Amino acid sequence: MGSKDPLIDCKKRFIKKMSSKGGGNMKINSSQSMVPHAVYKATMAKVTPEEHQLAKKDQVEISSDARKLNEEIAAAKEQRIQELKTQIENGTYELDPEKTAEAILRSWTKGGK
Repeated sequence: MGSKDPLIDCKKRFIKKMSSKGGGNMKINSSQSMVPHAVYKATMAKVTPEEHQLAKKDQVEISSDARKLNEEIAAAKEQRIQELKTQIENGTYELDPEKTAEAILRSWTKGGK
């Protein structure tokens, strides 16, 4: 069948198998009902490991500009952390309770975002 998506191949095999068992006429009752999980499992058993592996591969490429920006952000964060540590150690760090409360409320109302 040759699709790069093993799920599509499974669906095609399932449809082919079902259509070869009596055309379009199908009688469904409790003794002939299918368990969806069992059908899926039986169909997936026919997928070769190579086909299955194709479906699992994801790839991400990050541009050099994005990497550079990420490094700059990390450096800026580290610098800010060091500044705050120095202020705390020297006793010069001032906390604004209203800003803190607003930030907490904002995080609660936005679902922690």
